[in-house]
Parts: sequence; structure tokens; C-alpha cells
Amino acid sequence: MVGAEQEKVSKEKAFANDEQKKVAVIAEDVGQKQKVCSIELAKAEPALLAAKAALDTLNKVSTSQNQVAIYGVIEIALKFVNKCLRRIVNVHWPDKIINRKLWNK
Repeated sequence: MVGAEQEKVSKEKAFANDEQKKVAVIAEDVGQKQKVCSIELAKAEPALLAAKAALDTLNKVSTSQNQVAIYGVIEIALKFVNKCLRRIVNVHWPDKIINRKLWNK
């Protein structure tokens, strides 16, 4: 009976040793990945801080100024699109057509 118990204990010890080796390999892999992540994080942190500062600056600009700027961009884009549509539909300078009709064509 004692021999059977000793055999059981030795098998459990062998299994535990194998598991301990596996854990050591995993721990080493995790350590290496942690070092790489720390380096990458250190590289990315200045860009993150710069982006945050830029966002804070944008948030400080008044909403009305943003709306005026956006409206100006939209107006320029619409003029360009209308000009392109006039060329596609073959509407020349002497021909008058309102933009609404142009978009319907």
C-alpha cells in the first residue's frame, strides 16, 4: 500500500514539475511582451498628449466660429459640385438654370 502511495506521489510530483516548467515559459513570454508593450506605450504617449492638446484647443474655439468655417467649406463644395453638374448636363453660361433644376436633371 505504501509503495502504491509513493508511486502516486512521484507521478504527481512529475506532473507538478512539468506544469511548473510550462508556467515558467509562459511567465517569460508574458514578461517579454510586457517589455515590448511598455516600450510601445512610451513611444505612443507623446503623440497621445499632442492629440489631446490639439483636441482641447479645438474645444476652446467657439461654436459659432466653427459653424461659419464649416458653412464656408460647404458653400465652396456646393459651388464646385454645381459647376461640375453644369458641365455634365451641358449647361453653358448664356443658358440660365437654377441649381434645384440642375440637381433634378
